[in-house]
Amino acid sequence: KDGIQSRPLWQPLHLSPAHKNNPTAGSCEVSERLYKRGLSLPCSTWIGDEEIDRVCSKLETILR
Repeated sequence: KDGIQSRPLWQPLHLSPAHKNNPTAGSCEVSERLYKRGLSLPCSTWIGDEEIDRVCSKLETILR
């Protein structure tokens, strides 16, 4: 809506289909919680202070 690209965090490795039956994966509660609640925001060497301020301002508005 505001032109700020975002996406879910990367899926934890132990949740991928290739590793779902791996008995050594164990419990990874923290990574699962972060995956469910986390958000990947714009990050790159080309993002300037103005863009960072715009993203932060929007987040502050949403989180109030």
